[in-house]
Amino acid sequence: MLTNGSIPSLKNPFSINLDAYKTAKNSVGWRKHPQDIVLARGKDSYDLLQRMTTNNVLGLQGSDTGGVGVQNILLTDKARIIDVFTVLPRQNDLLMMYSGGMGQKAIEWLDKYTFVDDIVTENITSNYASFLVFGVRALQLLEEISGLHLGEVRTSSWLEASIYGIPGCIVVKQAPLCEFCYTVLVPSDLASGFEDFIRSLEGIAEIDDATFETLRIEAAWGKLGAEWTDLYNPLEAGLVGLVDFKKGCYIGQEVIARLDTYNKVKVRLMGFTANEPIAPNAHFYDESDGKRTDIGVVSSKTYSPELQQYIALGYIRSQFANPGAEALACSTDAEGVETRQVLTMTKLPFVM
Repeated sequence: MLTNGSIPSLKNPFSINLDAYKTAKNSVGWRKHPQDIVLARGKDSYDLLQRMTTNNVLGLQGSDTGGVGVQNILLTDKARIIDVFTVLPRQNDLLMMYSGGMGQKAIEWLDKYTFVDDIVTENITSNYASFLVFGVRALQLLEEISGLHLGEVRTSSWLEASIYGIPGCIVVKQAPLCEFCYTVLVPSDLASGFEDFIRSLEGIAEIDDATFETLRIEAAWGKLGAEWTDLYNPLEAGLVGLVDFKKGCYIGQEVIARLDTYNKVKVRLMGFTANEPIAPNAHFYDESDGKRTDIGVVSSKTYSPELQQYIALGYIRSQFANPGAEALACSTDAEGVETRQVLTMTKLPFVM
């Protein structure tokens, strides 16, 4: 937690809302957080997902009111990341929560490998508004306003609830912005009432994009288009926990198995710190042998009020990925002027 005096007042180049930042750290933060929702039904739904994704979905048991879900990764045939998403099994169908804007692309990718399978997919993103609720008091808050018992709910599992008289809400325990992080899906036609209600509560803060980006990077939570792209595979992106090495074949499985077996992971996602702003789109270079070799790139950057340092996520060749070591980062502006900077590597996440 942060104390009132722990954030310097002058260093705020990323327009972070410092009051909201402190409230999110010490109590609860919330925000509208776009996600695409895809519904799948049919007796082969789980079999197809099992053949298409890195994690094990067979045997998941759902119901109309709650179930055990799983976070998963959709890959290209070269094992590059298409998206990281969550599977929520229900009694007669399942929901898949993708990054905002990815629903239709995911459907098209699944359709590409659907032949005689009994599965129908539908983009139902317009049916829900998605809210993220997180912080040390998030569990307590959600239990108070929903009547749910969330203490034993595992990550990626879900419960249905009525919140503030709004029926049909779905509460999902999400991955690691912090220990207590939840997505709340609210029926779209009732979302404005939920938003007005949560905004009226005391002791919680609405988190804008810039402030959320800082919290996300501190927690090393990847983002589509930054850390999660078709340039990288799950082992490079630090997503090994979402890969089941015991399951059968799936799209990209042979590449993943070969990289793991022969320790051939070329780059790794690392944290980087600096005392000065980190240049946008900076690349890492090795000049130790008298030549300049490109060895990586910064994917996201911000300033951490808690650490009182500039921080970044980035990919760097595995042989250079050593916490405590230094890395040369260079960038060139529109006029051809180069900025050189030495960053220090650190383990992730930056903040627990």
